[in-house]
Amino acid sequence: WDMGVFQDTDGTGYLMTHSGNLYQLSRDYKSIARQIVKNMTSKCESPVIFKKDGLYYWMGSDLTGWERNDNYYFTAASLSGPWIARGNFAPKGTLTWNSQSTFVLPITGSKTTTVMYMGDRWSHPRQYSAAVYVWQPLEINGNSVSLKDFHQSWEINTLTGEWTPTGMEGE
Repeated sequence: WDMGVFQDTDGTGYLMTHSGNLYQLSRDYKSIARQIVKNMTSKCESPVIFKKDGLYYWMGSDLTGWERNDNYYFTAASLSGPWIARGNFAPKGTLTWNSQSTFVLPITGSKTTTVMYMGDRWSHPRQYSAAVYVWQPLEINGNSVSLKDFHQSWEINTLTGEWTPTGMEGE
């Protein structure tokens, strides 16, 4: 099953597994210290947790194996919950822009923090080794996360943390 890792702002490490299980890691990150959440959801693979403005976000995808699906998310004020189901974060039917959550990377600059969604695209059943990635800036407003538009090309100013869409040659 898919797993994910998360490091909180205090340095504590966590391991997420399918079906909404969350484990706190030992101080050296080499073992499980305790289970924080057990079976939060009956179907969740490719789990991702990130924190923004004191709120935790848990993203995941349905158990569809290699097939794409509309990914969803939960929020909580504490890692122990309660976790509140919020629905899809990309428009219904886009299949999360043909991807599955893999990681979320905060890029903190002098002006803002851009939270970048990183999703994988698999080419099953034809090319197991031909996975490519979708990297897109997430829009966050309160407890709402959105990936409503797909940006074919964009850039980020790592000094300021600001991102802008860019054109591609030939467009």
